[in-house]
Amino acid sequence: MISHPGLIPALYLRKHFTTDSTIKEARLYATAQGVHKILLNGQQVSDSHLDPGWTDFHKIIQYQAYDVTHLVNKDNAIGVMLGTGWFSGYVGYNHRYHHYGTDQSLLLQLHIEYENNKTQVIASDDSWRVTTGPIVYSDPLHGELYYENRALRDWYSVKYDDKNWSPVVTKPIDTKVKLISDRAEPIRVTQELKPKTVHQSSPGVYVFDLGQNMVGWVKIRIATKNESIRVQLRHAEVLNPDGSVYTKNLRSARATDTYVFEGK
Repeated sequence: MISHPGLIPALYLRKHFTTDSTIKEARLYATAQGVHKILLNGQQVSDSHLDPGWTDFHKIIQYQAYDVTHLVNKDNAIGVMLGTGWFSGYVGYNHRYHHYGTDQSLLLQLHIEYENNKTQVIASDDSWRVTTGPIVYSDPLHGELYYENRALRDWYSVKYDDKNWSPVVTKPIDTKVKLISDRAEPIRVTQELKPKTVHQSSPGVYVFDLGQNMVGWVKIRIATKNESIRVQLRHAEVLNPDGSVYTKNLRSARATDTYVFEGK
């Protein structure tokens, strides 16, 4: 396993709740010291990524609002993946860990309005459950390490049993930090790019040239023979004259994604 001081796992959080009447409207408000991906009954609440974005977390933090009326059922589960992001990852003007804080946290409220004008609020309180899973770390500059054999199958579903998960730890809200509505365009997938060229630079090492500098992530398909293997993706902006990837301009950033297949 690749380890590095300061890199900490992504958190998985869950909350089960029920509703008791016909729903008129449901809106979910969320932010994080870190980055979050929110699922309601297994469906992502938005097509945006890396919410709530990067701000000076000592002064301002953004929140997003999502219309989730169509996702709320009688029996429900909220699932949240919570990474360190810019808050406590390896980032900042002097490139260090924990630039704003030492760990990640979530602030969330789901407001439900019923046809009979009654309301219900599901909040990020101490009734939630938390655990770690396959993402050993996920960092804006260093990349991600994922172990398939640690995957939490259907962890976001209503029927999932989270009795072995831990209670969350809550903390007071820092009232000195302004909480503002999102001022930026969301980060979304706008297109898919296919490699212009592919060549083997050395045994077991392949270079995929997308023909341009870009922002995004890689989708690959691997055929295995029931064996546990590790696939490592090293990202770069430029190629060397011999066709290998040039990484000196990345300085200390690993920019590497590692996926360890279970082998089944």
